[in-house]
Amino acid sequence: MSHLRYGIVGLRAGYLRQDSRPLAFIPIKAVRYARLEGTRLSLAKGPYGEVIWSFDIAGNVIETNADDRKLAIYILDSQRRKRRVMLLSALDDKSFARWSAWLVRASKSVLEMHYTMDRLISKGAFARVVLGNDLHTREQVAIKLIEKSNAPPSERKYYEREVKIMQTLSHPNIVQCFDVFDNRLRTRIVMEYIQGGTLSDIISDTKTPMPESTARRLMLDILCGVEYLHDMNTVHRDLKPDNCLLTSANPLEATVKLSDFGLSNFVAENGRQPCYPSDEHGVYTSAVGSPGFVAPEIFAARYGTAVDIWSCGVILYMLLSGGIMPFRGKSPSEIIVHAKKGDFGFENAIPQCSAAAKDLVRGLLNVDEKQRLTAKQALGHRWFREKNS
Repeated sequence: MSHLRYGIVGLRAGYLRQDSRPLAFIPIKAVRYARLEGTRLSLAKGPYGEVIWSFDIAGNVIETNADDRKLAIYILDSQRRKRRVMLLSALDDKSFARWSAWLVRASKSVLEMHYTMDRLISKGAFARVVLGNDLHTREQVAIKLIEKSNAPPSERKYYEREVKIMQTLSHPNIVQCFDVFDNRLRTRIVMEYIQGGTLSDIISDTKTPMPESTARRLMLDILCGVEYLHDMNTVHRDLKPDNCLLTSANPLEATVKLSDFGLSNFVAENGRQPCYPSDEHGVYTSAVGSPGFVAPEIFAARYGTAVDIWSCGVILYMLLSGGIMPFRGKSPSEIIVHAKKGDFGFENAIPQCSAAAKDLVRGLLNVDEKQRLTAKQALGHRWFREKNS
């Protein structure tokens, strides 16, 4: 589990005593069920009761007093003068310790308090990635800015899932999530900044078949990352060279890190079993992914983690061929037809490759997902032991 540096996400809940009415000094003594979801604090008459007060405390002031277990929430006006919004108190010392820590952290969970935002790195329909700096450590970071208010509901579920997934992952071959700042309108994901470009850049720059020794080194990193994802019951669903970041522009020195978990999802513990849309812990059966990298079973009724292995096969084929796709066509539908048939060949694209390399490609691009190699099996393939080719 990734621990956030300065942000706060998730749900904290428990009972607090409400000692005043909102924005007033009128005393009141009522036990409320409090929920702190991210930075939004709400009070209700019980766990299932209607919310009677709600307030986003990010950027505001929390004052605590351990002597009487008071928790006071203030806003600041334009002259930086404090105005009390709510006065609460904890029911016991243990509860006070928890709630004071939660509320103080939530009040400081504002991206601009901890990071600068500099130049634009990339831009999508509802999200941008900018280069930033941690104000406390001076470390460069990449910040994904997601405007949920502009995105349709069908897109918002992907962003919410991306946040949950990135917080569960910690591996040398996966881009590290440092922080999350989330509210109803927008989400900010702070990640490590990878400076070496993408695997797609390497393929485009060389335009020639990559030596097997170099391809082996890169694929080892990719498959290690995929194996970890699948061990964590997660499927990426959009593996491609654009989403493989390199720590160096020199592929002989670079570490590959998997990125962009916008289409990722959790799977059932048996990742090779198909998952249904109704299973909130499973893979949605919607046909997602990028043309040319999508496994044939994605267009069937159900699928699992094996779709990532297929994408790894496409990536390996491209490395060995100098960027040629194994499944080609004049349109996405024509590419899909070839993929469903497993219709690819080595003769024109990678005739010079070793028998072991071709055997691994076949194992990764097996149309039958049950016969397709797993990440663990692929890492144990004899091609990875042929150090000199």
